[in-house]
Amino acid sequence: MNTEQLQNAILDQFVPGRDSIHGPSHWQRVEAFGLRLAEETDANVQVIRLFALFHDACRLNDGADRDHGPRGAELASKWREKHFSLPDEAFDQLTYACRWHTTRRLCDDLTTAICWDADRLDLPRIGATVNPYYLNTKRTRQLAGAFTEYLIGTRPADRYARNARGSPVVRIAAHLAGQPLRHPDPDRP
Repeated sequence: MNTEQLQNAILDQFVPGRDSIHGPSHWQRVEAFGLRLAEETDANVQVIRLFALFHDACRLNDGADRDHGPRGAELASKWREKHFSLPDEAFDQLTYACRWHTTRRLCDDLTTAICWDADRLDLPRIGATVNPYYLNTKRTRQLAGAFTEYLIGTRPADRYARNARGSPVVRIAAHLAGQPLRHPDPDRP
């Protein structure tokens, strides 16, 4: 699978556009969160990577779009074998994760659970708080709690800055990708 070619193909049909809060920068953070959460588990990282690309790929806008998940699953079905290959069981995980990522709370399947948690960890980009009630794994709940504590004390405008360099969302994504976590306030560790 050539991820860059697949992402470009998705972008070609992505209605909200490259700068959308549900676009490529979000997809990259969901992938980084998912891969970090999958470490030391038997979760299927190929499914996690594909989920990051397909789960919001068929949004019609950046607002309410209830059916974008099922449309993303349908796009994955249409593009299977043309742009990527997955065994049937993994493909079922991918389409299930895409279809239900906004309407189901929890899932017993570890790969799907990590996909959903990775997406939910990026909610601060839209001004939403990550609610542990909607997180599947203990590790994700611990990370979300640590990040919430870390963000306390920052100005609300900074707390939810979308993609600004140094915003908490970008810093947290960098930390999950293995880079040190630093607070933008030099007086805070």
